[in-house]
Amino acid sequence: FNRSGSQVGTYNFLSSSTMFGEGKTLTVKSFAFFVPSPTDLGSIQIRRGSTILKEIKRSAHAPTVSITSPANGVTWTGTQTLSWSGADQDQEKVLYTVRYSNDGGTTWQSLAANYDRTSLSINSAQLPSGRTCLLRVSATDGTLNFTSKDVTLSVDNGMAIGLLSPSNAGMNVPVGSSIEASLMTPVAETQVTPSTLTLKETYTNAPVAGTLTYSAASKTLVFVPASNMQYSTRYTATVKSGLTDDFGIRLSSDVEWSFTTIADSSDLSIRSLDPSPSSSNSPVNGGITAIFNKEMNSSTLTPSSFMLFDNTAKSAVSGTVTYTSSSKSAMFTPASPLKALNDYRVTLTTAIKSRDNRSLADNYQYFFFTGTDSIAGIHLTGAYLETGIDEDNDKLFNWLAIDVSVNVIDAGSYSINGKLADKDDNEIVWASSNNLYLNKGLSTIRLKFDGRVINAYRINGPYFLNDLQVYNTSNTNKSEWMSYAYTTKTYQYTEFQTSTIPVVTTFTPADGAIDVPVNSAVTATFTRSMNPVSIDSMSFYVVDHANVKVRGTIAYDTTSHQAQFTPSAAFHADSVYRVAMTTGIRDVSGTRLLKQYNWSFTIASSTSTASGSISDLYTYPNPFPHSSLPQGGMYFTYLLDAGGGRVKIRIYTITGDFVKEIAENRTSASKGFNQVYWNGMNEAGRTLANGTYIYIIHYTDGSGSEHRESGKFTVLKGE
Repeated sequence: FNRSGSQVGTYNFLSSSTMFGEGKTLTVKSFAFFVPSPTDLGSIQIRRGSTILKEIKRSAHAPTVSITSPANGVTWTGTQTLSWSGADQDQEKVLYTVRYSNDGGTTWQSLAANYDRTSLSINSAQLPSGRTCLLRVSATDGTLNFTSKDVTLSVDNGMAIGLLSPSNAGMNVPVGSSIEASLMTPVAETQVTPSTLTLKETYTNAPVAGTLTYSAASKTLVFVPASNMQYSTRYTATVKSGLTDDFGIRLSSDVEWSFTTIADSSDLSIRSLDPSPSSSNSPVNGGITAIFNKEMNSSTLTPSSFMLFDNTAKSAVSGTVTYTSSSKSAMFTPASPLKALNDYRVTLTTAIKSRDNRSLADNYQYFFFTGTDSIAGIHLTGAYLETGIDEDNDKLFNWLAIDVSVNVIDAGSYSINGKLADKDDNEIVWASSNNLYLNKGLSTIRLKFDGRVINAYRINGPYFLNDLQVYNTSNTNKSEWMSYAYTTKTYQYTEFQTSTIPVVTTFTPADGAIDVPVNSAVTATFTRSMNPVSIDSMSFYVVDHANVKVRGTIAYDTTSHQAQFTPSAAFHADSVYRVAMTTGIRDVSGTRLLKQYNWSFTIASSTSTASGSISDLYTYPNPFPHSSLPQGGMYFTYLLDAGGGRVKIRIYTITGDFVKEIAENRTSASKGFNQVYWNGMNEAGRTLANGTYIYIIHYTDGSGSEHRESGKFTVLKGE
């Protein structure tokens, strides 16, 4: 309809229901198509016959936005602030998207999305430099209106080098590795000469012969040695100064980094397999990957030594075997997709040999079962390699690096992030690698966790790589997420770079705790002696679900290094509370808290509660949205010990803000398996922002006793 209410177009469509597990038919219908948008668009209706199922009305006025800083034509270096003002005459909530282009608007990089503030601190050193850069702030009111404003500027932090591979001070580098340096900005191929990137043995200064190429698509210099590097040898790579990018910005000084190759004294063994032994639901379009502990003789990896057998049909599966020296991995690729829901056997024989002529000790066999799905773009193979990096030779690790093996189905730009946690899943530090161009096949991505932060928490390993996400930066449907990915070896925190930054190690109630007594106090324990004056109602506070601060008193114990918040009155039953500790808190030397800490907990119900009657909580797809569920949203699944009663599901942000309640008339309370669909919208009918969320399943059984269990899920979507 146009703004005057006249109908300007009708588009008919059909939808079909889809079968999902347990023999149940999904009643939700899905559809998707593009329609022309008239300039005077007023509203959109979705109808079934004459019944209006949904209507979105365009408000009378578009939001306004104006960039207040910086002014046009300025030059940015270092950390700067982008500020703007915005308003909506119709009193709709305005959300902003901030994007950056260093090529006059040809390509854009997202800096913030679904953002509700009017300023953004930007480290321009992390942006590609340029002379014709744009910052764009777009405002939307959620009712089919949007407005954008641009500001022109230059970003000049000098030409920058991004990802280095192998990383600086890296250890156990495969001798067949190539040497790569990714550039933050493009250069002309005529700029690249054999002296642009060179490699030498560090202690002898002997140059290493090889071939240098430049990939314009990924802006990467790649040096491939003419032959494998030596084992247990330190090498130095250099990108020569004078290299000038397409914007006229020059690399002002040489960039040097060093690494050490792996020793080779072990017997040949298989480090990991994908699909893993006895696994089910393996993708039908994936290959079978074996990662070895050392360099292999590729001529011994053939379909006769690396075999796949169809146990159901009792016949061999034809295919090819390829070897990737950089990851020491062999992949058997079937000639055609595998059968769904089928049983397969993999055999690796003693004919397989390493480069130093070591054989597998015995023939190795294992089984796996296929599911019905295909890999969407990229797959975590389950292979990981950790190493401590000492950049300044002080015998303390600056970084804990974990190399993550991935199988890339669709070549493209990918990003990865993961959380390093302790044994109780308490966050220590996050790491990420962004916008890496990965070719089809097996690749390794490195995550580097800051050793100073590990030391600051004073917690010994092993540590756990959790919430690992890898995704295509252009299409987040091509992604994979793993809640618990890898366990490191046992480290002492004193092995890492010494830190004097204060951190919080324990909370009570714990993050996500449920059934917390109404008369509880809130405590946080620090690693260092804190300044009690800095711990006040502005830096340590509790808010309820309406974001109203709870009245109470604050005390700090200098012996235990523990701060305690005691509410003036008991907490309300069956309510969620959020705690915040800000960086306004300082230790006795004046050093600020590492970061702001937020956690939440749920007070026990006023009715009797019990535990253990809800089990096997699971959500899928996770993260969402995902192409496996075209209509969007996700499913909650759970098991109930007994039938009858009532179930409701409440969803909160990770900081405890209420998002949505799925009412009892929209859920299932049957004995055994239950499945509940949710469209992914909040109470206001809007999609959720990217992030991690908490859900609590409340089950009131036939006798009136209440049972509760909680879980987490992730929203990960493109713009």
